[in-house]
Amino acid sequence: MATDRLTESSLRQHHILHPVLQSVSVRSNSQSKEDHDSNKSLSRVLSRSDLRKSFPLGSQDSVHQLHRQFSKSSLGTTLPRSGLSFFRVIQAARTWKRLSLRKEGVVEKPKCMFENTYQLGPDPEQIFKPEKVEEAIHETLGLFLKHFKYTPEGSKRMCLNISSELKSRVKGMNFNRYKIVTQVVILQNRKQGSNISSRCVWTPETDSFASCTFKTEHIICVANVYAVYFE
Repeated sequence: MATDRLTESSLRQHHILHPVLQSVSVRSNSQSKEDHDSNKSLSRVLSRSDLRKSFPLGSQDSVHQLHRQFSKSSLGTTLPRSGLSFFRVIQAARTWKRLSLRKEGVVEKPKCMFENTYQLGPDPEQIFKPEKVEEAIHETLGLFLKHFKYTPEGSKRMCLNISSELKSRVKGMNFNRYKIVTQVVILQNRKQGSNISSRCVWTPETDSFASCTFKTEHIICVANVYAVYFE
């Protein structure tokens, strides 16, 4: 009897000092009471008021279903406290919310599959024409730079604007299967000498370029458009 009292007192001290690591081995005829306590603690963690904050108003059935599933899984078992936390419940609730907000009936577009054309060169009417592109370059430079005065920051922004405009205009000429590269350089006109050069590795039969120089009293602009055929 003395040893039994010592064992019970040591177990009580252990439960007081380590409430999280309570032993499951001490069970008696009060099995139903422990199941009731575990269900009560689980329902307190999974309170419906907490779940409603994360679920939309139209998904109350999902909240009840989730609560019933957790309640059924806890009957007759003691879930470890480290395996289920309030943050994991909130994360699951947010996942349910994202799934419920997805539009129903939206079918993903199938991926387009293209057959190989075995085409190794452009059509004769779609070959890059430098003369036609140079006219477009000269017209674009005149619109942008007719009254422009040189400043370092302004020239940088102007080069970007002219480059994007030239690329869009050349792509609109329907040179199919061509990669278009544009380069614009703006210099201050002080009667100085300047030399701009470029080198390209390509196929001369299909690839080409167009260049144009525009001058005013304040600036000198050189614009190049390179077209490389892409098989």
